[in-house]
Amino acid sequence: MSGAHFHSVLVTGANRGIGLEMVKQLLGLREPPKWVFATCRDPHGGKSQELRSLASKHPCLVILQLESTDEASIKAAAKEVEVHLAGSGLNLLINNAGVMPPSTLESVDKEDMLSVYRINLIGPMLVTQAFLPMLKTAAKRSNRKGLNCSRAAIINVSTIGSSIGRPPSMATFPVISYRCSKVTWAAQPLLPTCILANLCKWGRVSNREWGRGQLPLTSLWPPGRGEFIVHNPALTAALVAHS
Repeated sequence: MSGAHFHSVLVTGANRGIGLEMVKQLLGLREPPKWVFATCRDPHGGKSQELRSLASKHPCLVILQLESTDEASIKAAAKEVEVHLAGSGLNLLINNAGVMPPSTLESVDKEDMLSVYRINLIGPMLVTQAFLPMLKTAAKRSNRKGLNCSRAAIINVSTIGSSIGRPPSMATFPVISYRCSKVTWAAQPLLPTCILANLCKWGRVSNREWGRGQLPLTSLWPPGRGEFIVHNPALTAALVAHS
């Protein structure tokens, strides 16, 4: 992130965990984006208090209501972002919102799988569709060459649990519905060639469900703590952070 310059960034699931920390890190850049859009399901709820506190200190931070499984909610958020951007386009979309319920082959049922697929797979697809025109606009307006986040990019946040090349043992990562829902993003190209698409794997970080005793995200963020290990012609990349 330190070498990139963004005019605008949108982060879903930004009121806690990895999403909230990404917002903090973006705002703390030496040259922060002109616009940082942070979405969550309930901007006025208690779980969004820290995000609201950040917005009171940073005029560039705009909090939006967005439920990734609700098309009306997504369209309303996209319209509001479009007003703020005033035709300049969106440089970076970070699909971070998601769920990771514990499940095994023996315990998972149809409703569990469908619920996780709606949130982790269909949700990001709907969000991407809504903001794709703004990403294309940013890519066309940019004078930068090649594929990079400063032009236009989509990052789909995941974990090593969705890895195809380095899958962890189910015994140590018993989240079968999550793994099935996320591996699709890793296996399939998403976008036309004008936009970079990345699958970002954060390594071991601290979050509400699984993070007790793990490293905080900030210890993985500085330059040199992560590296691209895959970059194929389909424009899908995997970022593995070293713990």
